[in-house]
Amino acid sequence: MFEELQFGVTKKVDLHGLSKEEAKAVLCHEIFVLDTEYSGLMVVHGYHSGKILKDFVRKEFEHKQIQEKVFVNAAVTFLKIKQK
Repeated sequence: MFEELQFGVTKKVDLHGLSKEEAKAVLCHEIFVLDTEYSGLMVVHGYHSGKILKDFVRKEFEHKQIQEKVFVNAAVTFLKIKQK
């Protein structure tokens, strides 16, 4: 409930177990198909099994539809998506 108040209606995307290439494909797809009722993606990348996905999402991944990245906690990053 608190997340919805802070970030609006979000779609959760879990990247656990994916490679960077797979994670990029999933994120690009989810951004492309995201319905306008959602303010963005709540990306669960984890951090206990290494920080490759965390660093990828926070530092490397870029997309023209991303308006802002918010570091929610060590395991989750919110990607605010520009409205179409």
